Amino acid sequence: MTQFHVDEAVMKSLSKNELSVLQYIYAHPQKVCSMSIKELSSQVCYSPTTVLRLCKKLNLSGFAELKYTLKSRLNHPAPTFSASKGESRDDTEILENISKELAATFHFIDHEQLLEIVTLLDSHKPLYIYSPSGITGIVAEYLQRLLFIAGRKQVFMMESPKLAQHMVKELSPDNILFLISTGGVFPPTLALARIAAMRQIPVIAISPYEVNTLSTLAQYNLRFFTIQRENSGAELTSRLPLFYLISALIRCYVFYKDGIRL
Repeated sequence: MTQFHVDEAVMKSLSKNELSVLQYIYAHPQKVCSMSIKELSSQVCYSPTTVLRLCKKLNLSGFAELKYTLKSRLNHPAPTFSASKGESRDDTEILENISKELAATFHFIDHEQLLEIVTLLDSHKPLYIYSPSGITGIVAEYLQRLLFIAGRKQVFMMESPKLAQHMVKELSPDNILFLISTGGVFPPTLALARIAAMRQIPVIAISPYEVNTLSTLAQYNLRFFTIQRENSGAELTSRLPLFYLISALIRCYVFYKDGIRL
């Protein structure tokens, strides 16, 4: 059976329509398993040709093999949650969505990229992390804290956008820049990535599974799956997949340091 694995090269090759179809498949795998290609096309509002192109890019022979692979993976499902006493249907739906996002994030991990990033972290190069304000800044602090706990030295945090730009302009290729973005389009983060690219500074990025500007600027990418959410103009996208991805990265880094090759 062909493995349903989406690596970096495949992600970059997908069109916006194909990405939308893939998002629906990851969010509703059980429904897709019982659909015909016409039913799926009708549900996502894209043609059967778009679905077939997606299958080909996923290295699958067609829609039938896609469903077969999904069914095989559903034999080892991510944890699901049922409403208990005092728990509302809304709470249950939230927990189920979190479970789906974490499971999809796991499937998006590119093992070759992960090994390259871990090898880079194991070097003696100073590592700079950009920490924007808000919840993403908390994620950056979490990354720094875990790196310190894992014994990684020379990890520096940059918080002010102007100061960060000034610092990156003074860095050499013997440094590493770590950037985190929930959308991959945050202007201050992109500005740092562009400066780093001009100075040939290695950039490790954590960004969404969709093709985004940050992922195209970074040499090393970790991708997560989450549904972009807003409420009255406020951005409410879950950061939990980012915490999960960082925890997995640090665990692999510790294994690598201990001589356990990935």
